[in-house]
Amino acid sequence: MPRYPFTPELLDALPEELADLYRGLEAKMLSGICSRLKLTGQLNEVTVDYIRELQAHGISLEEIEAAILRETQIGQNKLTEMLDAVVARNQQYYSETVDLAGLTQPVTYVDQEAIWAIYEQTKGELRNLTRSMGFMVHEGRRWRKLSASEAYQWALDMA
Repeated sequence: MPRYPFTPELLDALPEELADLYRGLEAKMLSGICSRLKLTGQLNEVTVDYIRELQAHGISLEEIEAAILRETQIGQNKLTEMLDAVVARNQQYYSETVDLAGLTQPVTYVDQEAIWAIYEQTKGELRNLTRSMGFMVHEGRRWRKLSASEAYQWALDMA
């Protein structure tokens, strides 16, 4: 897994306050995982996100599990059970979401041929209604360009 963009060399080059904040981030996320685990007795989506983030920082799952075991004093079997349970819940949730997305997919009432027929009919009946930004009127032998307000007045007069 690729390491997080903050290498030790980069951290040494950063201002000390910023580097300390970054170094404390991993400990804070691990503390968050353990406190949620102690509070609820199970892992949830937030703890899974923290584990993913710690892995993005270059910490292996085995190291994360060892730190959780050290901090919470639960057994390896219990932790494995909890990890399997959160994975099963997430798989069930996402499979239901996918099913719901398929179920709620919009129904097509008009096919492509009907859309094309409507387009052709509209194009014939409403020629140049929306394509022109200029307003031209035919006055006897010549065309005259109107301003928007003149075109509006002309359209009202013609109506």
